[in-house]
Amino acid sequence: MQAGRHGIGLLSLAAAAPAGLAALTGNWAAYEKSCAEHGHTADRAAWRLVVPMHLAETAAQARAQAAYGILDLVRYVEGLSDTTLPWGRTEQDALDRWTGEGFPVFGVATIGTPADAIARIEALAEASGGFGTLLLLDLPTGTPEAKRRSYELFAEYVVPHFTGANRAREESMAWARAHSERFLGAMRAAVDAAVTDAR
Repeated sequence: MQAGRHGIGLLSLAAAAPAGLAALTGNWAAYEKSCAEHGHTADRAAWRLVVPMHLAETAAQARAQAAYGILDLVRYVEGLSDTTLPWGRTEQDALDRWTGEGFPVFGVATIGTPADAIARIEALAEASGGFGTLLLLDLPTGTPEAKRRSYELFAEYVVPHFTGANRAREESMAWARAHSERFLGAMRAAVDAAVTDAR
């Protein structure tokens, strides 16, 4: 394995495909072995997994947006493989295939909400034993505006989930909810006192 020979990070292009997902642990073992044979240390933080994703506020919106370029993508795959794909006649058939068994080239896409993206990444982390970087495969999954919003949702919700950037805020909100009656009672008492004093 050349990545291990040269001491560079491992790149898994087909991580989202069923076969690629199943091969993650074997690929890592081969990479570790190659690194050791060539005097390098395998580092999971340098392992990059590539997946296709398109996000929207709802799963239905994401699916409708992804229909924008799905048939162009099918034609591209057909051109690469010199094959006519029997399931690539309608947008819905192509989307079913892409989110189910996956494309022959790009693997299973996550087309849904930020929560769906989080679940997919957590599944990848479990299947791989841990990796360092997730790379989003940029494909024609929506108009430029829809794609920009997809990346914004990823940045606003998915990234903070894994970096813990929102953890303190979420814990604060949870504490406030758990003690809301105490605060509401104090607020009501303060309002009543202010009204009494004003009379």
